[in-house]
Amino acid sequence: MNIAFYSAHSFEQPWFDTYSSHSITYIPKALTIKTAILAKGHHAVCAFSNDDLSRPVLQVLKKWAYPL
Repeated sequence: MNIAFYSAHSFEQPWFDTYSSHSITYIPKALTIKTAILAKGHHAVCAFSNDDLSRPVLQVLKKWAYPL
């Protein structure tokens, strides 16, 4: 599974890489309506507390997400 990780800090990446069997794309920017397109082609998105998960953002993610 290919996962888009938004807002992940560089010090967190080794931990996720060690304990995940999935392919992770780290996107240092916060998830917003403007950055949601960066998840294009991914199977899943990992969002953190400062990311925007409003309806408009989720609709963009749905449009560009990889169909399962």
